[in-house]
Amino acid sequence: MSEPRVTTGIDLHARQVRKFRLQDKFFHHSTQVFAFIVLATLVGILVSLTIEAWPSLKEFGPSFLWTNIWSVPDDEYGALAAIYGTVVTSVLALLIAVPISFGIALFLTETCPVW
Repeated sequence: MSEPRVTTGIDLHARQVRKFRLQDKFFHHSTQVFAFIVLATLVGILVSLTIEAWPSLKEFGPSFLWTNIWSVPDDEYGALAAIYGTVVTSVLALLIAVPISFGIALFLTETCPVW
């Protein structure tokens, strides 16, 4: 008859280490898959934007990006005003959001009650 197996602290620790390694591998690979999905989505967005912008770039040339003229009767168009407005709006949003997000992170990690 076989004797009952006695588990020692070392065996229990070894099993926990194997379990944690398996969980870490799963987490690593799933995070990597999601990172590649984000990159593939970004590439898809860039390709879509390029395809959709190609007719205007073909018609008005690359100077379309840095000219500010928008004259419908003369059939002259430039995107500088729209690009400038987008950049300024984004910078203002970042100037507001970054300090607030750092404040929230600091509160949650340092001073937030445990409950």
